Amino acid sequence: MKPTINILIFLLLGGGLFAQHAGANPKVKAAYTSSEIAAMSSEQIESLNLITEKLCWFEEPKSGHEEVFQMKLRNQTPVVLTPEQIADFNPLLYILPQDQVACSNLTIVDTAGKKHLLIVRSSDMMKREEQRSKVALQKKSNK
Repeated sequence: MKPTINILIFLLLGGGLFAQHAGANPKVKAAYTSSEIAAMSSEQIESLNLITEKLCWFEEPKSGHEEVFQMKLRNQTPVVLTPEQIADFNPLLYILPQDQVACSNLTIVDTAGKKHLLIVRSSDMMKREEQRSKVALQKKSNK
């Protein structure tokens, strides 16, 4: 009987630890190790999830000759994105310039030579998105 109770307690404790960090989306998991994620608070994970969803997006560029932005990985290595990486872009893997109040519009050229416009939300816009997200979570938990 004791081994059964010990196993149940172990499973419940282990499940509780896993549930705390189960909210990390696949892009967060791709950018951070499992031990780094385990060390994060729920708020930090929610913030990273929000960044992956709302920080930036790609659009077709308007005609013109804009300066091409050199993408860099977090370790400062320059990189040229493939069309697949653009289609499933993970902003946590790259160093992206972010202005305090204005969006950054960055022209990116992929490995196929096609131009893309990467729009990065400002810090102020992301703070508002985070506030909206918290309000939405509170409303959802109150229901």
